[in-house]
Amino acid sequence: MVGTVDMVIFFLYFLVLILIGVASYKRIRGGVDYSLAGRSLGWTVTIGTLVATMIGSSAAMGAAGKAYEYGVGVMWLPIAIFLGYAFFSLFIAHRLRETNVWTVPDVLEKRFGVGVRRLSAVFLILAVMSIFGAQLIAMGIVFRLLGEPMGISYELAILLAGGVLVLYTAMGGLYAVAFTDLLQFLIMLPVIGFVIPILVFGSGDISMATLTSQLAACVRILPKQARFRISMSN
Repeated sequence: MVGTVDMVIFFLYFLVLILIGVASYKRIRGGVDYSLAGRSLGWTVTIGTLVATMIGSSAAMGAAGKAYEYGVGVMWLPIAIFLGYAFFSLFIAHRLRETNVWTVPDVLEKRFGVGVRRLSAVFLILAVMSIFGAQLIAMGIVFRLLGEPMGISYELAILLAGGVLVLYTAMGGLYAVAFTDLLQFLIMLPVIGFVIPILVFGSGDISMATLTSQLAACVRILPKQARFRISMSN
């Protein structure tokens, strides 16, 4: 049962997101600040925004549900994304920075012409629409559950959640997006680490002994070299 405290915390969270948008708006002095955060994001904010993007509402609800439905095979998705991030950061990011452009379509235009830029822009817009739609659906579900005592419908919940997202993004640009992502990262990481053991062991369907034996069985099938590395790291 959703209580008053839950609703207050949720609305305060939305208020903080809007305040971050306002604070970010005051930092903007031009297009580079708005679109690229002045090229000044440090490691902490960059890592926070990347991780929060990875484990946002679509991952926490959608991917987690698929993992429950289909099993450990879904783990290949975050592994592939991690490898993509690593490859991009090691071999591509510094070259893109040297071009002094703002977007991937800008880079493609320099190399292949304006036609490729327009085509890539269309594909990116479609991708962002899909991602944003998934985020809105997840937020709408949570918002509806919390706002049910106030008569908030699913459609209204999506409008309110989407309105907050659009508001702070439009005000603060990439500054707002990065720092709200960092906030969400700092919230999600300890909460997920606290909630998962409760969900796993609180139902009584599995015990710590059972989980330990299953993990030990997984370790036994690893190659000897991998087991040696794990033991050395411990």
